[in-house]
Amino acid sequence: MGSGEADPTGLSALYEQCLGSAEPDRATGDDSEKSALAEALRVAREESSELGGHAPDANATALLQLLASMSQASSAVYIGSAPGVVALSILTGMSSAAGGTKPGMVTAITSDPHHSEAGKKAVKAAGFPASSCRVIAARPLEVMGKLAAGTYGLVVAHDGEVEAKALATRGLELVGGGAVVVLDSISFFDDVDGLPESARITRLPLGDGMSILTA
Repeated sequence: MGSGEADPTGLSALYEQCLGSAEPDRATGDDSEKSALAEALRVAREESSELGGHAPDANATALLQLLASMSQASSAVYIGSAPGVVALSILTGMSSAAGGTKPGMVTAITSDPHHSEAGKKAVKAAGFPASSCRVIAARPLEVMGKLAAGTYGLVVAHDGEVEAKALATRGLELVGGGAVVVLDSISFFDDVDGLPESARITRLPLGDGMSILTA
């Protein structure tokens, strides 16, 4: 298993691009659409804070947008609080990769129904179809076990939501060549045994730390 120091994935270069980033911005669309996205993100951050959630900062969301765009996938999974902020970042990246013609879909798994409603409202306020964010209030591993393997370009989770070994194993099955990202931990996957030989861990000091597993 690679340790990530050589960074064969090129993620460190993306990290440099994200330093000092503003919030995710649509590469396509008119000024009114971009303004709606910025306002939706601002409101989503405020509501997350009021509900006791922890949304990733602008640098971290910028990287999520780039990863979603690079994955060329039309679907992703997010596990944690503040689904609105993360879902908007991922959907923006997907939309950019598709030239604005196909928004994609994020399956957000959160145990708090208040966060669920806030996430749906944020996606709608930004101008994405309501169907582009499916919010499920349930135990993460139960939901992940029912999702189709190899059909997601990105799995994002907050530290503490899922045990490291379980997230690494099931996450890699779901992404099928994409990335499994953990927010708020720079060493989340370090003690996981039995990863594929092709697995690579990249550790980035974005936000409160970010661990990225690819294979």
